[in-house]
Amino acid sequence: MKRILITGITGLLGSNLALYFMNKSSVFGVLNKSKIFIPNISLLNGDIQNEDDITDILKKIKPDIIIHCAAETNVDYCEENIPHATLLNATATKYLANYSKISSCKLIYISTDAIYRGDRGDYFEFETPEPQNIYSKTKLAGEFFVQENASDYLIIRTNIYGWNALQKLNFAEWVIDQIEVGKGGIPGFVDVVFSPILVNDLAGVIEKMINIDLSGIYNVGARDNCSKYEFARMICRLFGKNEDFIKKATIKEFLFKAPRPENTSLNVNKISDILGVESMPTVEHGLIKFKKLKDTGFLAYLKSMAV
Repeated sequence: MKRILITGITGLLGSNLALYFMNKSSVFGVLNKSKIFIPNISLLNGDIQNEDDITDILKKIKPDIIIHCAAETNVDYCEENIPHATLLNATATKYLANYSKISSCKLIYISTDAIYRGDRGDYFEFETPEPQNIYSKTKLAGEFFVQENASDYLIIRTNIYGWNALQKLNFAEWVIDQIEVGKGGIPGFVDVVFSPILVNDLAGVIEKMINIDLSGIYNVGARDNCSKYEFARMICRLFGKNEDFIKKATIKEFLFKAPRPENTSLNVNKISDILGVESMPTVEHGLIKFKKLKDTGFLAYLKSMAV
């Protein structure tokens, strides 16, 4: 049974990965400020931004695989807090990559579709990244550290959504939060296009990648794409709400602190050719599963883990 260490285990992807792997591997998680309780998961307090701290934890656990989910993902916050964004997204990744090199453990780095320029979409892995803001620049710096220092690595460029254990809303959750109180006029960007994947589906893909010992850089997302406007309306339809709650908007109308790429849709042919086309869900299939997770009690179970 492999020993898997998950950073950012209280976050959206980290908590769902822990639940996915908890009966398949020995799973460990690093906690810092946020707290969570996950049955059968060994949780250790530590700060991945402190090299000595995280190295001590790694030497104690001796993981076979590190899945590095921890990141500062608030794009506008990153734009105004460059040192913190750099430390968490880039420097901390270097610490993990250095450990990977000396211990020969596999490092799986969760990157982002935002490293692409975003002017046309359908991006392949071989294309030159052109990040447009501090968040994506620091995530790309993390990629470089992984490639330069890790002995064995997977870099996964993705755009995720799902259910959070803690009180933090991603775009899909925010839309649901708004429509459940009957709030109309929810802006949906018609000019922002992406290939979102449900975190639970991403967990399944990661397991398959581990099982066949893949290495390198892969786009992992839905095998199709949609605008944020279409995505929000799809949520309304699947959750039995009025699609007219969502109003067309453009990202140019909003005065964000950080520039945003408009079309970061991913070409997932590389991973699909290896795992099979059906391993990459469509956007709609992912959202159907997203609703099912709520209806069947998974969301309530996930929320019960918050301390």
